[in-house]
Amino acid sequence: MAKGIQREATGEITGRFDAVTVGFFFALGHSAVVFLVAVAVAATASALENRFESWRVVGGTVSTSVSAIFLFAIAGMNIGILRGVWMAFTKIHNGLPYEADDLELLLIGFTTRDITVGAGVNAAAINYNFQTRKALVRAMLAEPQVPVRVSRALCCA
Repeated sequence: MAKGIQREATGEITGRFDAVTVGFFFALGHSAVVFLVAVAVAATASALENRFESWRVVGGTVSTSVSAIFLFAIAGMNIGILRGVWMAFTKIHNGLPYEADDLELLLIGFTTRDITVGAGVNAAAINYNFQTRKALVRAMLAEPQVPVRVSRALCCA
């Protein structure tokens, strides 16, 4: 349904509109809405500026505290994720026993092409034989030395 609406809006079905023209007018409309909302927010803020002077310090303290707590929470999660990735990497890199989750965690952020280059194999052959990344990872788990070679190639290339 949504695809049909999009195709009609761009004139793809009837050929009435040029896609560039539709995109241009959409961008103009979007920019106009954003500009009007910004003007409304600025006008409201300046109109109410003197009415809430006593709450300014409290609001500043609360908002700064909430932001700091959120950023520290995100930093803590990132440290935990980094620790997990590092442990998985060292386990696989050193040839120690590992689980499928360790390998999948290590491969996050790498494309299938990166993996095939690191393993020294042809990307087309990988796509032909495995079709999906999950199938490739399953095959890598069946051959213990492949993840070790890939991890060493990806980190040391």
